[in-house]
Amino acid sequence: MSMLGVAEAAAELGVSPRRVRPMLADGVLAGERVGRAWVIDFNDLEHVEHHRPEVGRPWSPASAWAVLA
Repeated sequence: MSMLGVAEAAAELGVSPRRVRPMLADGVLAGERVGRAWVIDFNDLEHVEHHRPEVGRPWSPASAWAVLA
């Protein structure tokens, strides 16, 4: 069982540490508070990587065709 801090988890997920903290607070990412720091189990991090929703808005057909043109 490998434990990571916020900075290491952010590097693994490809996001900023500032984004990881709300994920922990909202329950999207499982972790535990140890004093003032968060610790995240590496296995929980892998679960989030595979089940993270797509980011951004989907392209409209007009925008997609405009890019291709």
